[in-house]
Parts: sequence; structure tokens; C-alpha cells
Amino acid sequence: MSNPLEPVIARYRLQKAAIAVTIRVTGPGANKAIADRAKVATGATEADFKDLVTWAVQPKHEALYDRPAAEVERSLNEALEAIERLTVLELAAAFERSLRLALVARTGQWVTTGSPDQVAFRLTVEQEIERWSYRETLIDLFPSVDAVDSELRGFAKQVVRFRDWIAHGKHTDPSEARPSVVEAERAFERLSAFLRAAGLVT
Repeated sequence: MSNPLEPVIARYRLQKAAIAVTIRVTGPGANKAIADRAKVATGATEADFKDLVTWAVQPKHEALYDRPAAEVERSLNEALEAIERLTVLELAAAFERSLRLALVARTGQWVTTGSPDQVAFRLTVEQEIERWSYRETLIDLFPSVDAVDSELRGFAKQVVRFRDWIAHGKHTDPSEARPSVVEAERAFERLSAFLRAAGLVT
């Protein structure tokens, strides 16, 4: 099975790169920096690039248009922080879904005879699994027998705590205690390791 977290981190990397390029093009001294690079090959001067930002950023780009470069850069960095948080949230959601689907599939494998009690057990799991606690139940159902060690389980719970802090809007309340911050790349790396150790992805 392919890793369901890979499309999430790929979108994050694209968004992060796009913001970095935007900051470079719209930031203070952008015209001069581009001219300095270009004139080596073309003989162009800074004056040749004086309208570069005007051409690139038009009135339809309301969030960027006619704003001081330093203010734009600050806003873009704030957007990048939000993207970081939302990517961790999406990674956690995709990870959770993978665990729930895997447990339902395993239950189907355990039910081999089709006897009434086994069928009832499978149906109960399928119906109730959405109510099981993500952090307290689902993650701990993948113990060391699956080669998912305590470090991987502990990090997965840390991601869930950070996810909950974001999803419930607590990151907007200064009075709320901030959990350990989880960066998107780190979350992708360790949650992917969990899925591989559990045999859920290749």
C-alpha cells in the first residue's frame, strides 16, 4: 500500500516553495537582486527591472498589491506558519484514517468461519471503531508485536495532542497551554515510520 501521507507532505513542500519564491520576488531589494544576477549574462541594469514587481503583482492580487515589501514578507511568513500547522493536522487525520481502516481489515481477517459470534464481533468493530479514542486506544493497539515501538507510539500521541490543540482552536487562545510543537517534516517522517513498522505501507 502506498503511503497516504506522501500527497500531504508534497503539497506542503510546494506551498512552502511558492511562498519562498514570492518573498524573493516581492521582498525589499528584489529588483536589484534579480538585476545583479541577470546583468552577468545580459548586461541588464537595475533600471531595466524597475517595474518587475509592478508586473508580477497586480491589483487582482489583493493580499500583495500596493503593500510595503516588509509587510508582505511578514504576512507571508505568518501564512507559512499557518500552513505548517494545517499540514500537521492533515497528516494526523490521514494517519488516523489509516489506523482505523487497518483495524477493520484485520478484524475481517480474524473472522474466518462466518459463525454468528465472529460476524457479530466484526460488525461491532466496524460500527464502533469511529468512536474509539485516537490517542488512548487506536495507537496503543499497535504494540511492539507489530514492531511499532514505544518511541513511535509516543511520538504519534504527541502529534495527536498538537493536532487537537489546532483543531479545537486552542492555538488562538493565549491562555491555553501550548503542547510540544510538531513540525510537518518531522511528523511526516515519524508517522510514516509508524505505518511502515505496522506493515500498513511499503
